[in-house]
Amino acid sequence: MRTSSILSRRRAASAPRARRPSSRALLACLLAAACGLGGCGGLTRSEYRRPALDVPAQWNAGQDAAAAAPVTGSSFAASEPWWRRFDDPQLDALIERALRSNNNLAAAAMRLYSAQLQSRLTDTNLTPDVTVSGSGSAARNLTRGGSTLKSYTTTTNVSYELDFWGHLARQRDAAAFEAQATEYDRRAAALTLVGQTATAYWQIAALKRIAATTQESIDTAERTLKFVHIQHVAGEASDYEESQARSTLKTLEGELSQIVAQLEAQRNALAIIFDQSPEHREPELDSLPIRAMPAMPAVVPADMLAHRPDLQAAETRLRETLAQADAQRLAFYPSFSLFASVGTGGTSTTLADILRNPLGTLGATLSLPFIQWNTAELTIKSSKATFDTAVINFRQTFYQALADTRSAWVASVQSEREVRSLKEAVEAARRAESLAEIRYRSGDTSLTDWLNLQQTRQQADVQLEQAVYSQYVNALTLFLALGGDPASQALSVAGAAAPVQGASRGGAGADGMRLAGKARE
Repeated sequence: MRTSSILSRRRAASAPRARRPSSRALLACLLAAACGLGGCGGLTRSEYRRPALDVPAQWNAGQDAAAAAPVTGSSFAASEPWWRRFDDPQLDALIERALRSNNNLAAAAMRLYSAQLQSRLTDTNLTPDVTVSGSGSAARNLTRGGSTLKSYTTTTNVSYELDFWGHLARQRDAAAFEAQATEYDRRAAALTLVGQTATAYWQIAALKRIAATTQESIDTAERTLKFVHIQHVAGEASDYEESQARSTLKTLEGELSQIVAQLEAQRNALAIIFDQSPEHREPELDSLPIRAMPAMPAVVPADMLAHRPDLQAAETRLRETLAQADAQRLAFYPSFSLFASVGTGGTSTTLADILRNPLGTLGATLSLPFIQWNTAELTIKSSKATFDTAVINFRQTFYQALADTRSAWVASVQSEREVRSLKEAVEAARRAESLAEIRYRSGDTSLTDWLNLQQTRQQADVQLEQAVYSQYVNALTLFLALGGDPASQALSVAGAAAPVQGASRGGAGADGMRLAGKARE
């Protein structure tokens, strides 16, 4: 019996034992689950691909044509600001002042500075977090002769998260892209400011010329009324004809009052641009000279739109959204952090003993956030929807840029033709008015015909001045649609913060982007 008992115990000892799952195997299973959460193909970062753009064939074909076409029009240095191509030193000075003093642009510069600071703040996730704390207390026995017991402690904590998956790196990318996009916003604000300044300056000149023309018509109407009144007294003109002449005069006086009000409003708007009260007045033109506008390429390639700051901002924010989506996805991957702390102090009677009894701690933490599977899945889907929305916004911005450029180019061409036609119309109207006056004084035509031709000439004068103003504005609009002159991007602002370095961590920045997409016949 004893022998068999010993043999049974030996057989039991020699039988294989069930193995416990090792910690390595468990960690491997957890990592596999994390891979399955977002797909193993993009553990670090998603590759950015520009959304497909439906670019008309003539825009792509225009790239070679524009490069080969000679530059015509007024000569200019490529390093000069593009608005100097309008050859108006007074306008140049106003624009440069506006870029230095405008409140809206100053606010845009502050937003840029804030975004740059936020980017630098995000960059601090590269370094360990360090906190130092200290405390002290004193306790005294309230009985007579009781002693005082003092306690002092200090603690220093250091923690650092290891960025295995690139989660923190994508956070830095997103912050840098936002800073760069804010810089493009500032450039867009500067471009808009240039347009507002030039438009107000030209509109003041146009309104002054229209006011002068209307005053000339009023002077003519007064002379006509005086002549008709004399005829009426002499019995050679009817009361109806005198009333007609008086009505024409009063109508013109009412029109002049409206023009003066518009002129004052534009002067106030221009003063506000320069951060000053409305009563300030800036240098003005008495009229807009009729001249050739700065020449632009007959064919505009799509790549020229890459200079538009709003388009640059839209694509940079698209890249930012992709980086944010990566960061949100990678936040559900396992994270590993190291921490250490050193504490000193204890109960003592003197402050000098604060460094006694040092105690050190060193450890590590493993976080497994992907266990919240449903939350992770919904977060990833939400970030993808946000990215898809940014794609739609970028495409819409691009197509709007195409439409703006095309419309501005057509309007610029047509306004030049309109000015030529209206110049001839004004000359013809003046001749007709002069002949009608001669015929009326000789009794060969009615007063109504003469007054009608006076009105026609006055309307032609106003239409011509409005067309000249539109010609200037349309040329300006074409520059703005292209983001300024592609050969001259001088939109510096005094006091503006410099762009954040490294804003293109995620790949090529938007400055070098090419916008030619698939051609559409």
